[in-house]
Amino acid sequence: MNRVVAVTLLVFAACAAEDPGEPSECGESGRYMRLATGASWTYAVSGGKTKTQTVGAIEDVGGAKAGTMAHRMTTTKSGGGMTISWQQDTGASVVRHREQDLSGTNHTDEIYSPGQTRIDETAAHIVVGATWTESYDEIVSSLTRANEPTTMARKVDTWAVIAIDEQVDVPAGRFCSLHVQRRTQVGSNPPKTKHFWFARGVGKVKEKDDKGDVEELSTFSQP
Repeated sequence: MNRVVAVTLLVFAACAAEDPGEPSECGESGRYMRLATGASWTYAVSGGKTKTQTVGAIEDVGGAKAGTMAHRMTTTKSGGGMTISWQQDTGASVVRHREQDLSGTNHTDEIYSPGQTRIDETAAHIVVGATWTESYDEIVSSLTRANEPTTMARKVDTWAVIAIDEQVDVPAGRFCSLHVQRRTQVGSNPPKTKHFWFARGVGKVKEKDDKGDVEELSTFSQP
């Protein structure tokens, strides 16, 4: 009897592996990353820290991005750090347009032109093996030091889809995730690599950089 069960399981697993066109066995539905006013995510961060990101209302981004409408998102960190960013949900992607870092003594204002992609959910970019490149300018000015010059860096992000329906265990539970890699190049400097895991109906569940620092979802709320 045990042999029959074992053979049956092996056949089932083989069929599942040979038919990638079938619907996901994970069963989740919805967007990998949807911005809705009131949504929030709390992450456990390396070093025993935490951070919470909350989605606010849609408003004019202002500054050099005046006229662009995006959600105002607030991130609070254990120890008192805080950032405010303006991120636009296009329905198929989430794009960061502006971010203010209000931590420490030198507060900064960053503009991304035309924008920095957080996730691209278009059909061509949620397939294993997909790769694409995006370029943008990051313009940084100080909010607290009037004499500090504004800097601009041209950044090139190369994206790759590593896996879909990859199971990831984090404090909030186990999730089937889209696993993407982003390699950011600035001039001739060595590229910096980050990995992101997104779960349908949830958002980002994990992030890891090339230094080994990790963020893992501990709680979340989606209205």
